Amino acid sequence: MYRLKPRSRGDMLSMDTILQKDWFREKGVGKYRDCMTVYDHATKSFQAIPLKERDSGTTTLELDYLRGDLTIKRVHSDQAGEFIKACRRLGIVHEKSTPGHSDANAIIEQQNGELEADVRVMMFDGGFPNCWWTYAAPCRCFLRNRTTFTNTEGHFVRSAWQMQYDTDDHWGGHAIPFGAGVWYYPSPTKWTHEKWQPRLCFGIFLGYSVLPGDLWSGDYLV
Repeated sequence: MYRLKPRSRGDMLSMDTILQKDWFREKGVGKYRDCMTVYDHATKSFQAIPLKERDSGTTTLELDYLRGDLTIKRVHSDQAGEFIKACRRLGIVHEKSTPGHSDANAIIEQQNGELEADVRVMMFDGGFPNCWWTYAAPCRCFLRNRTTFTNTEGHFVRSAWQMQYDTDDHWGGHAIPFGAGVWYYPSPTKWTHEKWQPRLCFGIFLGYSVLPGDLWSGDYLV
């Protein structure tokens, strides 16, 4: 499919869009309509980004936020106009898939299928209605990209996030299941305690706050 094998983060990304009419058939929380997915072939990082509008302006902003201070050299996708225009604006080489060949974008389509299956299970286990996919999908990808494992030979394999930043350091947070009940300290600007009221509040865990470049801000979404 590619002349050169991608060796580092950003050498080759695949992009696609999961349309709501093909998924949960309703807008998500926050009035998000569709989900843009991005797969990095070198690090195997996978992102799910909810979109309110499927246009070149929104796509440009989200792709620029995703890359952060890192470099994206090439993007492979179908011939969707928003992807082509976004790459042109950001100075990224865009490679179109061949019309009529379903295997041209098979890798990211497989990733999309796994994402959809995982999100359905996450929301079923947590008792969430379909509209909460806007939190479940990014949470699933965030944890997936930070999961390390041991291969069949017993060797440690770095997570996608560690490969992105070429580090063996832990990303610094806790892996918490989507929908778990948690005790947390509420923001003092949003919550005022009574004098004898407990300082901790009980809430439902929804995910992680992410900075440009897929970096964790240190905040949890509850």
